[in-house]
Amino acid sequence: MNDCIEFDGPRNRDGYGQYGTEPHRGRLAHRIAWRETNGPIPEGMVVMHICDNPACINLDHLRLGTQGENIADRDRKRRRHVKLTPADVASIKKSLADGETPRTLATQHSVHISTIHQIGRGATWKSATKEQMSNGHK
Repeated sequence: MNDCIEFDGPRNRDGYGQYGTEPHRGRLAHRIAWRETNGPIPEGMVVMHICDNPACINLDHLRLGTQGENIADRDRKRRRHVKLTPADVASIKKSLADGETPRTLATQHSVHISTIHQIGRGATWKSATKEQMSNGHK
């Protein structure tokens, strides 16, 4: 397979190339690339990335499938777009304790602000021990 071609514009919080700032599926770059080349996306179908790179717009890396197929592909590959490491979480917790704003931390770590709030109140990353976080392991 040839290399990914990454969208050269803004990306949404999940890493997908996006035209404009409104969170709307129709503005996702890989869907637009598909439509411009292949026509409308049939109802009930999604444009899947076989390369697992959400920013990729290489048509050789895209295919149509159902949402169920997309989820099964994700699960089969055990793909979870985890952006934070235990060390990142420890740093976020320390920064929050030091008075850093969740919005600033979300920007710094390229995650949604709700992720920072969840970390701050202990709703996520409960299973990571302090030792694991300091060692950078989950």
